[in-house]
Amino acid sequence: MVRRVLCYGWDSWEPWPYAYAMDYTPSRSKEGVSSDAWAEGAAAVIGRKELKEVRPLAVAVYAQLQQKAGAPLLRGLLKDDDPEVRAIAAAELARFKDDDSIDSIVASLEGKNDARWACSVIEAIDAWGEPRLAPALIAYLETGGLFGYSGDDFQVPALKAREALEKMTGATFPSDVESSRQAWKEAAQIEDAAERKTLLAKLLRMAPNPLKAEVIGDGDRQCLCKITNQSPRDITIGREPDLNFQDTPAGSGSSEGRAKKTRRKTSLS
Repeated sequence: MVRRVLCYGWDSWEPWPYAYAMDYTPSRSKEGVSSDAWAEGAAAVIGRKELKEVRPLAVAVYAQLQQKAGAPLLRGLLKDDDPEVRAIAAAELARFKDDDSIDSIVASLEGKNDARWACSVIEAIDAWGEPRLAPALIAYLETGGLFGYSGDDFQVPALKAREALEKMTGATFPSDVESSRQAWKEAAQIEDAAERKTLLAKLLRMAPNPLKAEVIGDGDRQCLCKITNQSPRDITIGREPDLNFQDTPAGSGSSEGRAKKTRRKTSLS
């Protein structure tokens, strides 16, 4: 019942990041009740820790109703005990481009991110394009899992984070949180974007197109794929998101269609 009331207070359905696009605006208003009143109700739900299942939704509804005016409450939620509440608060503040919460967003996500809402956080940070939030994206570089897809756009946090980082910094990051974090810590000291990009390329040692694929066979039923890693770094290849992965050591090639070391795992690395 609480969930239904929260949804009705916004638009009779769940708001972003549960549903709808990030920039969607409801086409109708609730007669007789102001949005501030609905927002107060959502804030009351947020304050009830025993309502664990609906508190994250209440955060999303509150943010949609209050928009930037709700930033003060959302900033406080970046230290909440519930990782879902922290993640949605971080995503909403990034959506509002709230400059005062940048350091707190980074701190709220490092080492304790919530994978379910990872792609929403990444989407909001990517739309903002603020380089000071690069560490927040780096925190997701090893977060696997498939959380939806549209066509060939797979919602895999690690892949989305790499794409956003490349768009933001111009550098290709490996799926390694620790080495990426160390490289960014050094590069972040440089204000000039071009110089920072050059340094990152040296520190990360990632080739723009590290894999070379060749089809080997008789053109009929016998067909193998040879994949060569041209990068100086080890790379992990996934046949499908979050399913079968294979390691291809630096400078090596495999003509067997699968590497000698193949394993199942639940995260990209």
